[in-house]
Amino acid sequence: MVDQKKAREVARKYSKTLLKACNPEVIVFFGPYHEGTQHEASCIDVAVFLNEYKEHEHHEIVRRLGGLVIGSDDNDDLYVMPRIFDYNRRGFAKESNILQTGEILYMKSDAKPKQLQLQPQ
Repeated sequence: MVDQKKAREVARKYSKTLLKACNPEVIVFFGPYHEGTQHEASCIDVAVFLNEYKEHEHHEIVRRLGGLVIGSDDNDDLYVMPRIFDYNRRGFAKESNILQTGEILYMKSDAKPKQLQLQPQ
């Protein structure tokens, strides 16, 4: 199984792919690999916050961004799973939790850190 350090490297590499594929506001590494609680069935979770996200286009966005399968040194395949979120809903519990506890890999220069804090619902 891949360790947390390798998973972080893979997430960072994938974030560069995402920058070419879409126009994200924020990209965050989160989930079991980020927390160090991964198991054999875990994938690397990367949250992609899009400003112009339309929920009815979710499946098309996921298809376009796709996942990334990385062969690791120990012959286990590692899957990177993009999780798509609406940047304008970042005040909601799940989105706020990811932004507060995950590792921000990319933040658009005009996305102010104050905007990323938990907002009252």
